[in-house]
Amino acid sequence: MATPSGEYFHHQTVRIVKNGQTTFTVIEKDETTNGLLIQRTNSGTPAAKCNGEVFTRADLMKYKEAPFWSRFRMCLLLLLWVAIFGLTGGAVYLVASSGRACAEENWATGWWRNSLMYQINVRTFQDSDSDGIGDLAGVRSRLDYLQSIKVETIVLNPIFMGVHGNSFAVTDFSNIDPQIGTLQDFNELVADVHARNMTIVIDFVVTHTAREHAWFPPSEMATPAFSADVIQTRDFYVWHDGVWDTSELDYQGRTIPGPPNSWKTRDDGRSTAWTWSGTRKQYHLHHLSNALPTLNYASETLKNVMDDVLRFWLRRGVDGFRVLTVKDIFPGPSKYIANLSDPALPVETTALLKRWRGIMDTPSSGGRSGIHKFVVESKTEST
Repeated sequence: MATPSGEYFHHQTVRIVKNGQTTFTVIEKDETTNGLLIQRTNSGTPAAKCNGEVFTRADLMKYKEAPFWSRFRMCLLLLLWVAIFGLTGGAVYLVASSGRACAEENWATGWWRNSLMYQINVRTFQDSDSDGIGDLAGVRSRLDYLQSIKVETIVLNPIFMGVHGNSFAVTDFSNIDPQIGTLQDFNELVADVHARNMTIVIDFVVTHTAREHAWFPPSEMATPAFSADVIQTRDFYVWHDGVWDTSELDYQGRTIPGPPNSWKTRDDGRSTAWTWSGTRKQYHLHHLSNALPTLNYASETLKNVMDDVLRFWLRRGVDGFRVLTVKDIFPGPSKYIANLSDPALPVETTALLKRWRGIMDTPSSGGRSGIHKFVVESKTEST
């Protein structure tokens, strides 16, 4: 039998067991028999065989240093680094964009939790036309300053049209007190606030109106006229017959029933919260002055109208509302003899706030896309 070319060596297979693993190794011996050994050069350096040709290490080094193979290796190395940097950059971008999206979502849904708010009484804040009364244009002129002191949200005291400039004595929920500006002035203020990535909140007077409001005269009529406007507003305020057990005389000396209960106004804690109307022959409730009759949220029509008031301001860009004197929201006749010292809100009041919350969460209500509006309860102490 022909002998294969190359050197032969005598070998011995040794079985090794370590840590429960069995391996085999080959031990070389000096004799040349049984086993093909890679041909060695005179220097003892192993050589490689390719297509019958034998290449020494020196031959291989020549190929290694050839320009083509050097460039080839450099290209592979460059591609490797590009891939590493690309994957690293992509991972960083994904993490950063995910964090940014999460932060934006958290801001949109919770900006009112951590926002630095600055409350402004417009009439005394900044006068832009030198008439001695602060106005919306004056607030606009100070936005850069407010932003410089890290204010993120401005909260405007009542700005509705009211009696003699008193926006708390509301005569029109859908208009601005003319002494402080116009709806156009308000639109421009909102636009400037949003341009600075700030938010704007307005005080929302919900418990009463002024007697001069268009709703009150028809509500006080003795006999409702055959007019849809009069009929729908008749129950917008809280009216009660009174009780004859405690009859008294009115200012004309006529005998009238006594007030429905002993509630006192929040103004001084001494005056009765009920005022007799000689026109309607009933008492109307007022938690404050008798010039500010309390609204009756037992009326579904009134609730619908106030829903529309919310939508009106949302469409003008308002980001939130601070609801004033939530404790004084009158939920219905069943609460006439309610314990006013009870800190818990009536179930009907809580349901009303949830109703408004739903309106503000509805995209069709208007406002900035993705911004989560809110209602803040501003409670008063009971007397």
